[in-house]
Amino acid sequence: MYENWICTRWDTPLSDTALLMESLTDGTNGLEIVVNASLYAEQPLRYSFFFRRPAGYRSLLEEYRTELWRKFAQTSRPGSTFVVENSPWIAEIAACEPLLHVHHRGAIHYVIVTDDDVVEVLSSDPPTILPLDGSRSSSA
Repeated sequence: MYENWICTRWDTPLSDTALLMESLTDGTNGLEIVVNASLYAEQPLRYSFFFRRPAGYRSLLEEYRTELWRKFAQTSRPGSTFVVENSPWIAEIAACEPLLHVHHRGAIHYVIVTDDDVVEVLSSDPPTILPLDGSRSSSA
């Protein structure tokens, strides 16, 4: 499944941080993923990734991604946030849903890796990434 993945670092305030997912909410306004990096930080470090109009998403438990981790063992993992270039998932959906490229032209395959989950989001709009109240800011 991952043999054709070309992964590129997606620079975010949390790219080099071990993350825990607090919540994933698919609401009428969009998809919000709240992550927490407090496990390894002295102060609370919580961020919201908000995708306004995602074309789709999937979340799998980290332990089911052994093939992906094997691939990264041969190269190197591009951080906790990365994108999949020339995404096979986008190509697969577009093959059976031709309106994908009409409604989501230029969709990007985003990946957020946490200690327990791997969340993938297809979106033509980049997410808004904000620290949540009580969190310290981190520069990208």
